Amino acid sequence: MATVGEDAKKIMLRSCDAKEFEVDEAVAKQLEMFAKMIKDGCPEGGIPLLNITNKALDVVLEYCKKHTDFATTEEEIAAWDADYINVGQDILYDVIMVT
Repeated sequence: MATVGEDAKKIMLRSCDAKEFEVDEAVAKQLEMFAKMIKDGCPEGGIPLLNITNKALDVVLEYCKKHTDFATTEEEIAAWDADYINVGQDILYDVIMVT
């Protein structure tokens, strides 16, 4: 089982507007795009995301963290997911582009 928390391996993601996000590897691997990059070996300074803004990346990582939380029930996830998509259209478009 993947480790999440203080002892977990960390991955650095860098948005196109230069904001850095240090996340647990298990969280980043929730998205296939990041999982492939991690499998191929992350660049020394982290993964640069040239077309992803920090606002979109923040929203996507929130989703990934929630879906990595082993204490959350399926019902809680379903309810959370329903609320999750209620963001502005501009952010929702960016999120779709990330995934």
